[in-house]
Amino acid sequence: MMIRQRAFRIGQRVKLRDSTVEGGNAYPLPPGWHHGDEVTVVGFDHGYVRVLGDGKETTVFIVNIDSGWDEQYAPGKWRERSSA
Repeated sequence: MMIRQRAFRIGQRVKLRDSTVEGGNAYPLPPGWHHGDEVTVVGFDHGYVRVLGDGKETTVFIVNIDSGWDEQYAPGKWRERSSA
């Protein structure tokens, strides 16, 4: 079975992922933002995503966005992956 990160759009609510917590790569969240914070996507720019949460806006790396996962259950057919 294959999985892929679910696509997201401007205006969609997503969670922030602090990759230093999950595996230690070089993409920490900006100061004041935390792993699991729910935010709204307000823009994109070449590998970066602008997000709005708690009345403040910031830019994060695209790898810091957790929009959920889809799984392929048949060739060319995808569905939301359950968290269980």
